Amino acid sequence: ELWEAHVQGTQGLGIVPIADDGKCYFAAIDVDKYDIDLPTLEAQIAFLKLPLLPTRTKSGGAHLYGFYKNGIDDVALVRSRMAEWSAALGVGGSEIFPKQNAIEEGDFGNWINIPYAGVEAGPTTRYGIYQGKPMTLEEYVARAELLSIDEAMLREWALDVPGVDDFVDGPPCLQTLAVTK
Repeated sequence: ELWEAHVQGTQGLGIVPIADDGKCYFAAIDVDKYDIDLPTLEAQIAFLKLPLLPTRTKSGGAHLYGFYKNGIDDVALVRSRMAEWSAALGVGGSEIFPKQNAIEEGDFGNWINIPYAGVEAGPTTRYGIYQGKPMTLEEYVARAELLSIDEAMLREWALDVPGVDDFVDGPPCLQTLAVTK
């Protein structure tokens, strides 16, 4: 019912990336640069062969979503990879969702708005792109499934970019400079 209301445009929907079972089924890098060139960012993602789906936000920024088959138990690993990829893309310091490694008892976690709000009522400003063009909701779901990886793949992931390991525990500004020098 909530999803139907979301795509019809009668109610927005936000989701916490960590489910009740403690697993992370998706993550996002929240790029709050409102003049960002989404096709260029998509090209960088493709060049680095990252399993991320770039999505335009309501405000004109970007959410870079990663999707995980069967969920990921090691949420700290998810957050670490997303931070690494954020730096490699030159958007280090962006918010990472999930914002925590686990949901504490009595807490709800932090939610993120999801795309395709109001798509059934007409064009939406929240859509994914592929090859520089907006995708339909159906294309987005198919692309998300295609890009989905499992925990073993995430654990073994390595960026083949000079400087990516420099400052891995340092501040985002130094991480970004190391891969964009």
